[in-house]
Amino acid sequence: MTRVVANFGPMKDEQVQLAEDWWGLDELESGRPEWEVVEHLLPAGWEQASRDCRAMVYSHGSITSASVLLRVLLIHLLDGCSLRETAVRAREGGLADVSDVALLKRLRSSGEWFRWMSQAMIERLAGSARPVLAGRALKLIDASVVSEPGATGSTWRLHYALDLSTLQCEQAHVTPISVGEGLARFEVSPGDVLMGDRGLAHRQGVRHVLDHGGDVILRMSTLTLPLEKLQEQAQALDLLPRLRRLRVGQVQGWPAQLRDAQGIIPVQVCALKKSARQTRITLEKLHRTAKRKGRKLRPRTLEMAGYVVVVSTYAMQRKP
Repeated sequence: MTRVVANFGPMKDEQVQLAEDWWGLDELESGRPEWEVVEHLLPAGWEQASRDCRAMVYSHGSITSASVLLRVLLIHLLDGCSLRETAVRAREGGLADVSDVALLKRLRSSGEWFRWMSQAMIERLAGSARPVLAGRALKLIDASVVSEPGATGSTWRLHYALDLSTLQCEQAHVTPISVGEGLARFEVSPGDVLMGDRGLAHRQGVRHVLDHGGDVILRMSTLTLPLEKLQEQAQALDLLPRLRRLRVGQVQGWPAQLRDAQGIIPVQVCALKKSARQTRITLEKLHRTAKRKGRKLRPRTLEMAGYVVVVSTYAMQRKP
C-alpha cells in the first residue's frame, strides 16, 4: 500500500503493517490515492453521520461534502496548523476556499461527528480485540507535553493510560509541566500489568503498582532502578558484562531485585542486543538530545544504547 496518508507525511513501515493487520488495508492495491486509504479506515456510514450529527449544517460555501470537511479539519487537527494557515492550505490545495472564521464554525459543529466516528472505530476494534496477556489487563502508560497556542501559551503535561487490547484511553490526568511522569498517579486494579518507558521507571511507582495487586514492565533506567543481585545483603548488579556476551538479536533474561524503604522487590531483567543500524539510530538521537539540552553523555549511556533492556515484575509473580 502507499506509504503516505493524505498530506500528513510518510508512515513508518511498522505503522503500515499494524494498520494492514488490524484494518484490512492489505486489500487495497498499491498506488491507490491516499485519501481512499484514509476513507477505508473510517466506519461505515461516516458520511451520513456528518449530516445526522449536524457537522454539515452549513449548506453554503465551498465545503459541500463530508469528505472535504474532514480533510480540511484534519489539516488543522493533525498538522497542528492554525485556522488561518489551514484555510490557506485548503485553498492552495484546491480543497476549499474558506475563511478561518468559517472554519472555526465548522470545527465547533463537528464535535459530535468526531465523537461518533471515534466511538464506532473503537467498537470495531473491540469486536476483534484479544487479550495480550492471558487473564491480565495490559495498560500502556505514557505522558505528552501539550502547549496552548500563542507565544505566551501555557504548557501542560498529559498523563494517560491506554488499554492495549482495545486501544481505549482509560485514565487521563493533566498537570503543570513541572510535574514529572510517575506510575503512582494512576489507579491500579488487581491483575493490571502497567507497561511504560524509562521515564516511568521509579521504585516508588513500582511499589505503588505492586501494593494494588498489579505488575509492571518498564524500560530499564540504571539511574532510577538500581538493580541488585538476588540476596539479602545489598550488592549491585552490573548488567554491562552480561550484555556484552549477547549476539545481535539474542534475548536473555536474569533474575534480580530492587530495594526500597519497604523491602525487596524481585524482578526479571530481559535484554535484546540491537543491530549496528539500530544502535546507530539510537546514538544519533541521544547526541541530538544531549546537544539540545547542553548535556554530556556518559560512556556507560553510549554503550547501553546498543541494547533494549526491560525490567518486569510480571515474570516474578508470587504463587498463591
